[in-house]
Amino acid sequence: MSTTLRLIAVGAAVGALLLTRGCAADGSSEAARGDAGRDGEVDVAGLGFFAGDPGAPLQIVEFTDPACPFCAQFHREARADLFAEYVETGQARWITIPWESDQYPNSLPAVIAVECAPDPTTAELVTEALYDARDEWVGTPRAESRHAVRRAAAAGGVDGTSLDRCANDDQLLSRIARADSLARSLGVRGTPTYLVDGFPMMGAVPFTFVRRAFDQRLEELAADTLP
Repeated sequence: MSTTLRLIAVGAAVGALLLTRGCAADGSSEAARGDAGRDGEVDVAGLGFFAGDPGAPLQIVEFTDPACPFCAQFHREARADLFAEYVETGQARWITIPWESDQYPNSLPAVIAVECAPDPTTAELVTEALYDARDEWVGTPRAESRHAVRRAAAAGGVDGTSLDRCANDDQLLSRIARADSLARSLGVRGTPTYLVDGFPMMGAVPFTFVRRAFDQRLEELAADTLP
């Protein structure tokens, strides 16, 4: 695989496969989430919001901090087109892992708000609302930030009662801790960071550049399956 492919970024998940979250309003238990990986891919079983065909050849694992301005930029400029071209066509499995990167103030409550979403579609809406309100909660006094995060979560579909429950949910907090341990074990140091079939990439890279890299990797995978 080329060095170019290993240095790119890609981004996140909306609901091709909906997963029940541990803090769902109906109190249901966690369903399977994440992706076990294969052939050198990253094992993220039990983590993140999964979208796509489980049998798709290309695995994308995204670590994203809702406080990160570069994550917001990539989300707005490239992500939807990449998702449409690769996930919706069955070429990629896409797992988005909310991660507190320790680079931005007040990030943890926002990560909890995203993790509190009952499915990938709601997580997407909460994330977008947090991006839109970023100036209201990143770097602001704690009380002010807390209220802004709650407003954004509510706008995305997670109400205050659910958010309070999730903030004290040991299963959810353990999931956040496991995601942090995994990110650090993989050498993830900032956001957005993506792993494409296990190869790390980083940055708000333009759609056309990422598409070329993805197509190259898919060609390699197809060549590997030829007799």
